[in-house]
Parts: sequence; structure tokens; C-alpha cells
Amino acid sequence: MGGASGLPRQSRAVHPGFRLVDRVRYSHVEGVLGRYRALRRSQGARPEMDSAADLHYALSGLGTPEDVAQAMDNRQLTSTRNGILKADAVMRAAACLVDRNVVKSHELLALDGGGRAELRSAWTKVAGQRSGLSWSYLLLLAGEEEVKPDRMVVRFVAAAIGRVPSADEAAGLVRAAAEHLGVSVRPLDHRIWRVQSDREVRTPNKRIGGSSVQRDADAMILASAEEQLGLGPLSPLRIGVAPGASVEVDGAGDGVLVEVFARQGALKPAQRKKIAQDVLKSRVLRETVGYADHRMLIVSASDAARDSITGWVAFAARSARVELLVVDIAETWRERLRAAQAGQFMSSPLAFADVADDSADVILVGASDGS
Repeated sequence: MGGASGLPRQSRAVHPGFRLVDRVRYSHVEGVLGRYRALRRSQGARPEMDSAADLHYALSGLGTPEDVAQAMDNRQLTSTRNGILKADAVMRAAACLVDRNVVKSHELLALDGGGRAELRSAWTKVAGQRSGLSWSYLLLLAGEEEVKPDRMVVRFVAAAIGRVPSADEAAGLVRAAAEHLGVSVRPLDHRIWRVQSDREVRTPNKRIGGSSVQRDADAMILASAEEQLGLGPLSPLRIGVAPGASVEVDGAGDGVLVEVFARQGALKPAQRKKIAQDVLKSRVLRETVGYADHRMLIVSASDAARDSITGWVAFAARSARVELLVVDIAETWRERLRAAQAGQFMSSPLAFADVADDSADVILVGASDGS
């Protein structure tokens, strides 16, 4: 991490209204925020200064959550299992604040322990917010000395301690490091996020043939799985299963192990073989101490890919209690992945089969929320 020099000790707090849209929506957020800005400016307001009450008023004025979703041009759900429109989630989260007369940053920070705990409880009952990550980030943006233990922070800490910590443990270790370094928690959290993000962009993924499209999609889809499935932070993990033998999983979190798959369209035979290998891996892990009761997921970014897992492979997945799920990704990403599968984004003539015909080399998660 290096020394503590250069870390700012303070940063400007942001009122919760405008940023609440950011925290709850997360995926495709720039387009949504742009449309919200345009709406508020057409009403003569300054959207960056909106309180939670302003947000609630503006969205309620559009009508139902369906109307808001149409106006924001975003019909994503918080989850494919019992999920609600993200527009609805934003409105409910805003209502949590407004109903308690907490509409400005200083009012949020002024809550006593009991008041804050009650508000957090209500917030995390909104569909898709169970992990509490959006709550932590709201506090951080309001000016709290807070850590948002998302995948970047968890992965940074995991690299430092040699194992994957829980979100709470990662946050606690960052706080302890800030105290040891004599710096504020918030800028240290931000610096860790920037360092880890840069590290993941710069580090080639040997399994995907060096394709920047696939590498970026890997991180993006895994983040989609965290958010939409309500899994909390996920980090790659190598797990020892026997003396001298280990397996790697794309994402490990609190009580869950995830394999991810980016293929757009029906699977080819070699890709179905990869699914079978992942199912076998899951069965082996169930026999490993500490993983017998873990939730095992194979996540795809395409309904067609998931639905083409049939026959004995589908039966084996069911018998091994492996869930075959799908997460939603933006159409622009689908187009880029389809182009990569067609060989249009390869930066070298490196075997296209590594990307398109054998997804053992393109393991990217799919899209689906299950909180």
C-alpha cells in the first residue's frame, strides 16, 4: 500500500438524494443519473444538491414505479428471484429516509446508535439492499468515516492476508490500518479501491487469452452477480481439496462459491464440457471441510446459454445442488461479447477457440439477482 503521504484527510459530504440513485442502481448508473439530472434541471432544480425529500418528490411526481422506470429508461430488477424494479427500490429507499425526517447529510450523521440501527434495518429490507453495501456507501458519501467493503476492498485485503475475509472483517482491517497509519478511513478506502481497480485492469487474465473485452466483462459481470444476486463481495479463491491438490473458483463470498460464464447464445459442446467440469468441481468442494453447506452457483450472462445446459449435465447439477442462474447485463456489453466471440476484438491472432469454443478460457459470470 505504501506510505500514508498524499492521502487527503477530508472530502466534501454529499446530500443523500442524488447519490441515493447512484447507490441503489449501481449498474448502468451514468445513463440513469444523466436522465435524472435532465428531469430536475427542467424543473429548475440543481440535482446535485437534492435531498432525499427532493428525490422522493421528483420521482413520485412521475407516477408509479413503472412510470419512473420508463422515464429513466431502466427496467432492471433488483433480483430475478422475487425482485422489484430498481426504480421501485430507489423510491422505497428514499421513503425510508423521508419517513424518518432524515433528508440531509448532517441529519443522517446526527442519528444516535438506536436511530441509525433502525434506519439501517429498514434500508436493508428494501429488495436488493440486504448486503448493506449501499448503506455503507451512503454513509461514506454523507461524510462518515466509513469503509464500503465491496469486491475491490475485499480483494485488496485478501491479497494482503492470504485468504478471503468476510465483508465485516475486511472493513475492520481497513479501519485498523487507517488508525495505524494515522489517516482517515474514507480516503484510505478510496485509495484502496483505486489501487485494486488499477491492478485488475493492468493484470492480464491468463484464462481469457489477453482480451481486454473479456477481462473487463469478467469484472463487470461478477459485480452484477454480487449486486443482483445479493451475494456481497466475491473474490477469486484457490481451495485446497487434498494434499497437493487444489481448485480455483471465480468468486468466493460468505457461504457461496461462484463460477461465471459469459457466453452469449447457446453453448457449444466444448462449453457444455466446461459446465460439467464446474459441476464436478462443486461436488468435490462439497466433500471438502468447510464447504459442504455452501451455496454453489454457475452464473451465465445469457438465458440461451443457461437453457442449453440439458440432459445429464443438468441432472448432475441438480443432484450436486448447483444452481444455474442468469444475470442481466447491458445490451452494449452483449454486443461487445458477441463481437469478441466472432473474433472482432482479438488484439492478436491468438487461437479464437480459447475465447469462443472453449469457455474454460472465457469464464465470465452471467446475470441474475436473487436477494
